[in-house]
Amino acid sequence: MGLISKFIISVFKPSEYQKFSGDSLGKALLYLFIITIVFSSLMMVKRVNNYNRLIEKIVHEFKMNSPDFKLAKGKLKVDAEMPYVIEDKKDKRLFIVDTTGQSTKEILDGYNQGALITESEFIHKKSQYETRKYSFASLKDITITKEDVTKVLPYLKWASVFIVIFGVLSFWFGKLISALFLAVIGLVIKNLLGSKLRFSTLYKLSIYSLTTPILIKVILNLLNFRIPFFFIIYYGIAIFYLWQAVKVTPKERINSGFKQNIL
Repeated sequence: MGLISKFIISVFKPSEYQKFSGDSLGKALLYLFIITIVFSSLMMVKRVNNYNRLIEKIVHEFKMNSPDFKLAKGKLKVDAEMPYVIEDKKDKRLFIVDTTGQSTKEILDGYNQGALITESEFIHKKSQYETRKYSFASLKDITITKEDVTKVLPYLKWASVFIVIFGVLSFWFGKLISALFLAVIGLVIKNLLGSKLRFSTLYKLSIYSLTTPILIKVILNLLNFRIPFFFIIYYGIAIFYLWQAVKVTPKERINSGFKQNIL
């Protein structure tokens, strides 16, 4: 049975889920992997576009609003009135540049996050519990100017490749866990229906039962439409499909299916 046929049955014909019982677990996992790539890629397009727009905004803001500077021989010089301060009072964040030596790391104490750049070091407060300090002395053989940084910043868009890869893999792994959760629920369903299906087969059927909720989730994501407590609807749909699958899948087909190889 081809991928498209499996997709159509998974979404529109839960009464025919017994056709999946003869498949090996490996084929079910391959099916999940393929639809994961397809659906998560659609979701990643939106995420990557948002990321690229953010980088473009950062580049524009940096180019237009940041002062000229030069880091050479381990010392930073900034062509602006000191201190140069950007403060977010709502989220309690502070970014400050002060090459006069008057500002110290204690200035960040009243903020959740922040950064202080002095003539000789960069102090980054990541949280209330973690602050890191980097000395410019380690860069004494390097010269960096605003123009250099402006040219490099657009290359941050290449990080979108890793966003896609990580997004696809995390999406797939999440669905593997979801299928495992559904298979456990399937044990309850099979007892209620008096079925003799094995756990491995319940896991296979759980994979296919995830198709419709995954499809709905992707559509809602693309439409930027949020439903409160959607996970209840998500698993409710999957459990309904799994219930139908267990109800129509006879024991005989299961036994024959488990004689096959993984692939």
